[in-house]
Amino acid sequence: MPTQRAIKASGKARSQLRDVVNKRRASRTAKEERLIRVRVVLFEEEGWKVAQCLEYDIAAQAKTLEDLYYQVERMLVAQVIAAEEFGRQPFQNFPPAPSKYVKMWERAFLGVQPAAERRPKRKYPVPVPEFEMRAAA
Repeated sequence: MPTQRAIKASGKARSQLRDVVNKRRASRTAKEERLIRVRVVLFEEEGWKVAQCLEYDIAAQAKTLEDLYYQVERMLVAQVIAAEEFGRQPFQNFPPAPSKYVKMWERAFLGVQPAAERRPKRKYPVPVPEFEMRAAA
């Protein structure tokens, strides 16, 4: 039969466990709020592959799909880092892309992402914003 001391200890342990769980939930919620999701439409222009973000009027270009994916990733990470350094929300002063790119996205039907084995894993000092790429029709 447990002693009174053991009962108090187990109650304290439950309380500590509850605190840890609540902190993890709060942390996960904060991370989800900071998560940035961006839609990117791809198209070709004068021999270049171009990626235009829809939520923010920023674009990248490259000769290959793998390089374009890297350029988009690098551009988004750079904006997040710059915003953190200046104490601002990422992309807060960027307007959305012009409506012609949104229409391109809506007509696009193919999700695009280079093969994982051809995409090197890079480590950045901040989480990489999630982005979905579609090829324009």
